[in-house]
Amino acid sequence: MDGYLLNLATTLMVVISFLMVVYIYNFLRKKVASEVARKVYTYLVIAWTFFTITYVFALIRNPIEDIAINIWINKIDTAVTAIGAAFLFMFLGELYGSKRFKIAFSIIGFIVASVVFVVYLFWPGFSAEASEFGVEVIPPSFVKIVVLCGILTIVGAFLFTAVYFSLKVEKPELKRKVIYVSISYIIFWIFQLMEAGGIMVEALGGIGIIITRITLVLMAFTIIVIWAGKDKFMEGLKSLFRR
Repeated sequence: MDGYLLNLATTLMVVISFLMVVYIYNFLRKKVASEVARKVYTYLVIAWTFFTITYVFALIRNPIEDIAINIWINKIDTAVTAIGAAFLFMFLGELYGSKRFKIAFSIIGFIVASVVFVVYLFWPGFSAEASEFGVEVIPPSFVKIVVLCGILTIVGAFLFTAVYFSLKVEKPELKRKVIYVSISYIIFWIFQLMEAGGIMVEALGGIGIIITRITLVLMAFTIIVIWAGKDKFMEGLKSLFRR
């Protein structure tokens, strides 16, 4: 398949899949009775809505050949991802059931999102070049480092949560869910890092794009299955296709 069409097709696949994720989380949010559970799902709905918007912008950017427009759309879609990540920090804080942790994770999320948002959106020196997959936007080195630090902070937050729950929490079901969800999010963000850096594309070409984006989609659905359970996931999926 032509590289440009492959990029377009896989981007569309991610957009459709993430829209399904948002719908299922929203469906589950309406089903729970607990205020805390509803808040958790609300954070997830908002976070994944922003992640979906990111790939919608990528979809819009694909057919545009103008370099300046490409750079600005890329700036906006990465800034949108940063906002979504802030709500994932809020989701994490809610899991601890402690006001101290809620405040701490919210502050960390706000700082990480704000720094990435401002630096990526307003730092000068971006360039772009044509490739077989479309226009490739190249951020300056400082911006790459800021994005790397942001993603590593997210990975670190999920790693900390997995370790904390494995050592401190006694409820086996909650412990299992939080640990596996944290591991899944770590994998998701590692592949997001490879997506942002074009690592798999450079190594494997078109196959790299396919592997990266299929992994992102699989992790997105896996997280729902682990968190809500297979039955709830299937209930949400059936509800989507009954509409």
